[in-house]
Amino acid sequence: MGEIVEIEVSKGLTKQVSDKDWQRIEYSLKAKLDAPEELQVAKAQLEAVIDNWLQQAFQGKETKPTSLDEAYVKQLFPQDLQFFLSFKKEGKFFIIQPRQFLGSENFAKIASVVRELGGEYIAKGKESHFRVPLKQ
Repeated sequence: MGEIVEIEVSKGLTKQVSDKDWQRIEYSLKAKLDAPEELQVAKAQLEAVIDNWLQQAFQGKETKPTSLDEAYVKQLFPQDLQFFLSFKKEGKFFIIQPRQFLGSENFAKIASVVRELGGEYIAKGKESHFRVPLKQ
């Protein structure tokens, strides 16, 4: 392989902007390298610029759907936390139940997302769970 003299970084983001509409924005940047050792630094800098642009592009455009579905609720939780939780619809609520002991840090992260959705924690011993209303 020859010497790397140029790098191009492309990133995009798709977000739901209304109940039915999604928007995709993608940016690409190119940089010429003076030396191959600059590759990782240049990549990180280009990614940071694009991440900032993507964040600014969607500020104020994202809206919550008026009616929640399981896929939407699940994606609001980080992947590492989804493993600890089961999700199901029950009446007018989504029930989010821990599969195991969460610990205080994971509990706080989950509770924060639930509160953003207008939900609450229901303490019932082994039947304890988080409850999120289906309608927002």
